[in-house]
Amino acid sequence: MKISKLTHFCGTAFIAMAMGSSPVVKADDTELYLGELAGNSIRHNVLFVLDTSLSMKSKVTSTDKSRIDTLREAMDTLIGGLDNVNVGVMRMNGTKNPENNSATRTCNADQIAAGGQKHGGNSGSWWQNVCYMPTGGTVLFPVANLDAPLTDFASEGGRSEVTSTIIAGDDDASQTIAAVNPTTTEEIIEIAYQQCAPSDRVQVIARIDNDDQDDSEDLSTGNVRDENTIQLADDPSGFIFTFDGNGTPVLPAMAPIISAKIDFTARTDGSDDVDTNIFGESVVKPNDFDNGSDNISNRTQTSALVSWPGVPAVNAEQTLATPDITSIVQEIVNQPGWNNDLTVSSPAPSDGDEDLMNIMVAGDGGGLGREIYARNLSSTKSAELTVTYCANTSFPATTRQRIGLRFQDIRIPQGAEILDAAIDFTAASPNLNQDGTAPTDAVTIYAEDTDDAADFSTSINSRTPTTANESWTVAQMGDWSEGESYSTPDIKAVVQEVTDRGGWCGGNDIAVILEGDTANVMRAAQSFEGGAPPVLRVAYSQSGVVPPETGCNVKTHSIPVIESDHDARMAPNGTMKLSLNGLPMGNNSDYVIGTIFKVPVSPGSTVLSARLVFTATSNATAGSLSPLIVDAEATDDAADFTATSNDMAASNRSRVTGSGIPVNLDVPTAAEGTPFPIDGANVGFDVKPLV
Repeated sequence: MKISKLTHFCGTAFIAMAMGSSPVVKADDTELYLGELAGNSIRHNVLFVLDTSLSMKSKVTSTDKSRIDTLREAMDTLIGGLDNVNVGVMRMNGTKNPENNSATRTCNADQIAAGGQKHGGNSGSWWQNVCYMPTGGTVLFPVANLDAPLTDFASEGGRSEVTSTIIAGDDDASQTIAAVNPTTTEEIIEIAYQQCAPSDRVQVIARIDNDDQDDSEDLSTGNVRDENTIQLADDPSGFIFTFDGNGTPVLPAMAPIISAKIDFTARTDGSDDVDTNIFGESVVKPNDFDNGSDNISNRTQTSALVSWPGVPAVNAEQTLATPDITSIVQEIVNQPGWNNDLTVSSPAPSDGDEDLMNIMVAGDGGGLGREIYARNLSSTKSAELTVTYCANTSFPATTRQRIGLRFQDIRIPQGAEILDAAIDFTAASPNLNQDGTAPTDAVTIYAEDTDDAADFSTSINSRTPTTANESWTVAQMGDWSEGESYSTPDIKAVVQEVTDRGGWCGGNDIAVILEGDTANVMRAAQSFEGGAPPVLRVAYSQSGVVPPETGCNVKTHSIPVIESDHDARMAPNGTMKLSLNGLPMGNNSDYVIGTIFKVPVSPGSTVLSARLVFTATSNATAGSLSPLIVDAEATDDAADFTATSNDMAASNRSRVTGSGIPVNLDVPTAAEGTPFPIDGANVGFDVKPLV
C-alpha cells in the first residue's frame, strides 16, 4: 500500500516551542430525547455534536478524569443503549481570540452577533478580558443506521463503491481513425462508429422558394389549401425546399448525411395533443403544389419515415423543430439524378440546375395541431431545412470515431475483486440520437491497458486496448431523451483487467474507450464542456483487501488531535502541561511540544509524502523557525501523554532519529485560522523521513 500524503501521522511528534495556558469553563450536560418509533420503516435521525473545545480538557470536579474523557464514556454508554435510530457524530471546535494583540480585547457588535463572548480571566493573566469566538466544527461520521452491519458502510469490509466524474476538458475526447490528434473541446460526445471529423462537416440551409411550395390538403375533400398558415395536424402538409438553384445551397448526390431537421415558426399558441409522421417524396424534382385533387397525399412516399409523437406545445413566434430526419434526406440524395449525380468528390460546386426536396408531415390522430407560418404570410418565418453532411471523400471507411474518457483518482486497491462497473451518460439533444441498422448494432467498450492513464492531449488511436471488452447494443441503449441519464452494460471485466495489472495502484487513473463496429450507431451525450460529464461507478469487494490492506492503494489521511492527552508541553525542568490554549512557535524556546495522531496505516506501507500541519491561533508575523527540530517517538503505538515529570524526555520516549530533523525555515505572515507553517507551495513540516 502506498500513502500519497500523510498530513498527520500515527505516533508522537516532538517540536521545541513555547505555548500558553487554557481558560476553564464548565461543560453542559448531554441529553437525548426520542419519540416513539412510528413503524419499522421509520428511524429518527440523531446528530451528536460533541464539544471538543479547550474547556473539555479540564478535570471534572472530585474526579481525576477530564471532561472529554467523561464525555467519551457517556457516549459509549449512550450508543450502546440505542437502537432503531440513525446516528452521526460532529465535533465542535474550541475558541479563538481574534484580538489577542488588541489594547481593549473587547467584543465589538459584529463579534457579539456572531457569538463572541468576553472572558474575564484571572487578574494579570494574558488572556484577561479576551473576546472568544466560536470556530465551528466538522462532521466526523455522517448520519447512518446505527444497527446496520459494518459491511453496509463503504469504509468497512464487504462491498465498497467508488465514483469518478470527468473533471477536465482533456479527459474526454473524440478522434477519427485517420486523425492525428483528438478533439477535446466539443460540448457533445458522439458515441458512434462512423462520424465525420468536425473540419469536414458542411451545413446547408434551404428555404421555401415560392408560395406554391408549402401547402396543406383537406383530407375530407382532397383540396389543397393556399393559405397564410398551415396546420400540422391530421391533414397532410408538404414543404418543398430548393437546393442548387440561384443563390441556394448545394447538397451533393450521395452526400453522407450527419443530421437534418426542419424548423417551423408558430403563428399562434398551441398545446393540444398531436402525433404526426414525417416522410419525403421519392422523386428528385417534385412539382409545386396545385389545386388538383389529393395533390399532396397521392405523391410517392419515401421508404424512410420518422414518427413525431407528442409534438411539443409552443407559444406564438416560437421555433418548433422536428426530430432528426436524416434517414429521409439520405434516401432522397441517394436517388439517381439528384444534383445531376455530382458527389462530394466532384470539383463542381454547382451545376445551376435546381434540385428540390419535398418533406411531408401528416398526423395520425389528435386535435387542431400546431399553426405555423406559410410563405404566403412571411418568407422569413416559413419552414427552414437544415442539413449537415460530410465532405470527406473517404467517409465513412477511414473516419470511424473513437471516444476516450479518462477517470481520475480511482481508489481501488490492486487486485481487489470488481463486483460491477458502469459509465453513466447524460443525453444531449435528441436530434443527434439515432439507431443503427439493427438492434444488434453496437459500440465496443474497452480500456487502455496501462497502469496510470494520461489525458487525451495525446492520441486516442495509439493507446493499447485491454483484452477484455463489452458490447453495448442499440437495443440495450434504448431511446434517449435530452437531460436524462443512461448507463452502459456492466464493464467489470474491463476495469478488472486494469486494476489487476502489476503496476496499478489505487488512486491511479483509468482511460475507457468506446468504438463502434457498424454504421450509424450513435448516441449523443454531454461532455465536460457540456456541463454534465460522464461518471464511472465501480463497486469492489474488500474481502482480502481490508483488513489487512494487501493491495496497492494510494490514500490520503488527514487526522486531527482527538484526545485531551494527545498534545502537551514539557518545560525545560521536565514539568508537563496537558491543558493547552495554543502552541506559539518561536526560535528562542527550550520547551518541547508533543502531538499524537492515530492513523490507520498498514505496516510496510510506502509513504510518498507526510507533513505536520498546525493552525495559527493568532496573527503571526513573518520570521525564521530555526533552530527548531522535529522528531518522532520510535514505537508501534504511542501512549497518551501524562503529567509525570519528563514524560517527553528521550529517556522515557525513544526517538526515531535521536537528533531530530532541523527546521531552517523562513515563513511568511500567518493569518489567524490559516494552516501553518507555509513553506513555498507546501504547508506544514516535512516529516516523511520520520513516518
